[in-house]
Amino acid sequence: MPLSSAVNGNVQLTFAGITSNGSISLSTTDRNVKYYTSPGSNLSISATTVNGAVAISGITCNSSVSKTWQLVGTVNGRGTCVALATVNGNVKLRSSLAVI
Repeated sequence: MPLSSAVNGNVQLTFAGITSNGSISLSTTDRNVKYYTSPGSNLSISATTVNGAVAISGITCNSSVSKTWQLVGTVNGRGTCVALATVNGNVKLRSSLAVI
């Protein structure tokens, strides 16, 4: 399970593809969380922020909760559990094709 956290720094993770049904957790307190994934990955997403916004681009998420500060849903059906969180920052979920 990849796990990364910070207190006063950004957290960013890029995956070309995920083949397991494991879990990934990225969090920080005072900065941004960015997660880049293959558009073909199967994911179960939970993304939250207290003082910021959650944004998704380049991939389609079927969300059960979609608010400025929270996103809960799936990408290409259920799969790897991805938890993204910050308190004072933004959460961004994007296609890994954006970084190529």
